[in-house]
Amino acid sequence: MHVDQIATLSLWLNNLPPSKTVRVYLSPIRALAMVAGKITDPSITVNGEPLTFLTEIGSSTYLELESASACPVYGLKGDLIYNVPRKGTLPTLRSGRNELTLSSSTQSQRSVRARVFVFLQGDPL
Repeated sequence: MHVDQIATLSLWLNNLPPSKTVRVYLSPIRALAMVAGKITDPSITVNGEPLTFLTEIGSSTYLELESASACPVYGLKGDLIYNVPRKGTLPTLRSGRNELTLSSSTQSQRSVRARVFVFLQGDPL
């Protein structure tokens, strides 16, 4: 394990009570070895409406939903690899809480992980 290869460590605390003290205890944090893998046909479901990307995304690549017509996959250095077809309609968020889930048709003996970032544009709901 090369500790100098670790890019980030993030700890997120959600739904904290306002104006109250919260204690966080951390047990030992251990780095896990990266294993190359692929995610097949990733699907984002927003409030019960799925949007599936018909592709395989490999380790160190990422997919962006840029617009209704653009859905590129980029490589490690930000180079465009290809554009992805998708099945489903673009998600619509509603005011208040929204439920978002990620799934795929990947079949693997190992756990598959993905990081999802959601950026909102337009007027606040």
